[in-house]
Amino acid sequence: MSLMVGFFPKGMCAVMWLSWVCADETHCITPLSLFTTVDVNHLKRGKHKLSELKWLMMLVENEAKKQGIWKEELTAIEENFMYGKVFELITKDLGHRHRGLGVLSWQHVYNLLKTIERKKKKEAAGGAGMGSATSSP
Repeated sequence: MSLMVGFFPKGMCAVMWLSWVCADETHCITPLSLFTTVDVNHLKRGKHKLSELKWLMMLVENEAKKQGIWKEELTAIEENFMYGKVFELITKDLGHRHRGLGVLSWQHVYNLLKTIERKKKKEAAGGAGMGSATSSP
């Protein structure tokens, strides 16, 4: 089941979503969601990349479940339709400065979303500390 190529797959986020949920029968590769760290151990930063991809793909899957549009068995066309609806929701915080979000690599989208997540956590931690200091008599 391991990737025989010498690098972790690159591509647009939508393409990686399909690779995550659908098998690549042409290259005899199972869905990437079934991969473990053992399957990518031979790749440079393989475990790290798989972890990043899993985080991003679980974000898509969890949002689809939240929206009530998740199904275990979908065709590639249905997967694309579902992904299109969910992608808009998970990238809404990126704003209009990233107009071509759909053509960005999955790694770029991951980096943008993780940056926003870190900023939110930092603000929440800073706001919680400040709130408790101001609320005391």
